Formats: sequence, structure tokens, C-alpha cells
Amino acid sequence: MPPWHDAGGAREQRTQITGADETVIVHETVAFLVERRPVIDIPPMIDLDDLADAYGTGCLNDLSRRLTAR
Repeated sequence: MPPWHDAGGAREQRTQITGADETVIVHETVAFLVERRPVIDIPPMIDLDDLADAYGTGCLNDLSRRLTAR
């Protein structure tokens, strides 16, 4: 199961990120965050739904573009 899947079902899965290695997804997600906040403030666990809540769903589109560009 992908790391961003909400097993409890509390939130609808908004991500449509497919075809990319999980390591690459993590790398690009951290790169996105580093551009927006100090590294020390990046949590050890990142949920893409939480990311979308904090930065808007446009961040997921940005992440998809980053993955496509690789």
C-alpha cells in the first residue's frame, strides 16, 4: 500500500501519482518542502494529504510535474 494511503478512510485519497518509484516520490516531496521551509521544520513522516492540506492541491500537481520531468 502506498505511504500516502489513508488506511482509516478518514480522508479521500486525492493523489493520482502513479508510475514513479516511491524513493523518487519521497525525494521530490522533500525537495518541494525544502523550497518552502527550513529543513529542520520538515517532519520525519510526510503524508501527501497533509501536504495538500497545508499547501493546497496545487502542490500535488507540482509534485506530479516534477516526477514527469525526471
